Amino acid sequence: MCFIDVYQFRRALQNFHIAQLRNFVYHRNGPNAVIAQCSERKTQGCLFHMNGSTIGREKTFCLRKLDLQHTCAPAGEACKVIGKWVAQVCEKSMRMDTRTSIETVIETSKEKHGVEVGKTVIDTNPGSRCIVTTKKLVEHPSPNPRFHGMFYCLNGTKEGFLNGCRPFIGLDGCFVKLTTRQQILASTGRDGNNNIYPFAFGLVDKEDTASWCWFLTQLKFALGGSDGKFGKYTIISDRQKNMKDESEEAWAWLSNIPVECWARETEAMRRGTTHQQQRHQHHLGHLQRHLHLQRHQHHLGHLQRHLHLQCHQHHLKHLQHHHHHHLGLQHQHQGQMLLFMHLGLPILMMLQAVLRQ
Repeated sequence: MCFIDVYQFRRALQNFHIAQLRNFVYHRNGPNAVIAQCSERKTQGCLFHMNGSTIGREKTFCLRKLDLQHTCAPAGEACKVIGKWVAQVCEKSMRMDTRTSIETVIETSKEKHGVEVGKTVIDTNPGSRCIVTTKKLVEHPSPNPRFHGMFYCLNGTKEGFLNGCRPFIGLDGCFVKLTTRQQILASTGRDGNNNIYPFAFGLVDKEDTASWCWFLTQLKFALGGSDGKFGKYTIISDRQKNMKDESEEAWAWLSNIPVECWARETEAMRRGTTHQQQRHQHHLGHLQRHLHLQRHQHHLGHLQRHLHLQCHQHHLKHLQHHHHHHLGLQHQHQGQMLLFMHLGLPILMMLQAVLRQ
């Protein structure tokens, strides 16, 4: 038995087990070789197995060994029913009638395939909010509507945010690296350890004002209002544009909230300063501090020169005083020599007269 490629074989293997209400596991699952066996092989000794591989230099996938007999008991709740398979089953009916409800999909899966598809998110997380919206494009008329947006918030994460996180919401968006080129919008909080706590996500065509308004509206409905258990929410975004220029309506709504609940970026916006103006103010302050420092350095240099001049003047006065003292001593010695000469000559003459006698 051969298949076009390994992907067709995997789809056939999945449909076979869903029809048999059995489950299987991959012992080996590669692009060139696949080994599948029953998930109850160890517990119930079921001998079902399939071994297949691709033909050399081709994509054709061929089964080498197989045993299609399942000896284990059927279990419909454990078969390989995933979201992708359900989408393939209900795709045709959804395209024919876009208003097909979830109950219709569940009933169709049960009647045609004998598989019960439950509301997994709603059943396991009652109170969760999952909204999918569509739109019609005027420039591209089509009987089928186009995707607009999806909002997803689990009740468990919502309760964790409401009861265990600070009243702070951070908003951010990023693009999806797929051919659809869509955008993911996310809202995160801060827990008691100051760690990031994501709790709501959205998927839209592009990140613009309309998409963010739609996402924030759904977020408000999911959280139950604009006030939390610990006070009003503080919302911060990484968008560096002036909100007043972007949306007058959003600016009017924000102006009614006390300034204490705003973030620093919003407070700067309220003062009418943009990011560019803040940067210019920062540079201006730096220049003022630099000029102030230069002025202080100039005064300090002037003071140093003044002190140096006073020191030189003091030293000059000291030298003049020393010079005057030296001149006084010299004049005193000269006077003593003159006195000795006037008094010493008669004494010498008297000594000579005494010696002659």
